[in-house]
Amino acid sequence: MGNHKLAWELIDETGFPEELIVNGSLDRLLPYIPRLKGVLMINFLNLEYFLAAAEELNITRAAKRLYISQQSLSNHISNLEKEFDVQLFNRTTPLTLTYAGRALKQRAKQLLELKDETYRQLADIKDFTTGQISIGVSHTTGTFHSFLRFCRSIAKISEH
Repeated sequence: MGNHKLAWELIDETGFPEELIVNGSLDRLLPYIPRLKGVLMINFLNLEYFLAAAEELNITRAAKRLYISQQSLSNHISNLEKEFDVQLFNRTTPLTLTYAGRALKQRAKQLLELKDETYRQLADIKDFTTGQISIGVSHTTGTFHSFLRFCRSIAKISEH
């Protein structure tokens, strides 16, 4: 089965209480989900908070910028460190990023930009700002090309 694990192997490794598996609701299982080995659960809020701390290189300033407590910010960073099993900051004065922290800073920016772009794209589709329309037109020389020129003049049109 390669790197894939069977459900009961994950249950044994993570210490899920068996009664939750059999009789539990999803809400009761959620606290155990981040403990699954081999399952990555990236939280965008953790990434946003990490990125603020990585840019400021100061927990106090980053927490003020985010309007949260220093303890809350530290918890978010700690969650990421546990998730990836790496240390992201050298906790010295001044605060510096580890090699893993620098790599995550770069990826976090990309992931958060991709998330924002995805939300914008889906909002445009939902609001009918962008979309797809399929129109059948005869391929007679004059009709098809005239229609295509007209469409291109009023909107971004791609021919498929």
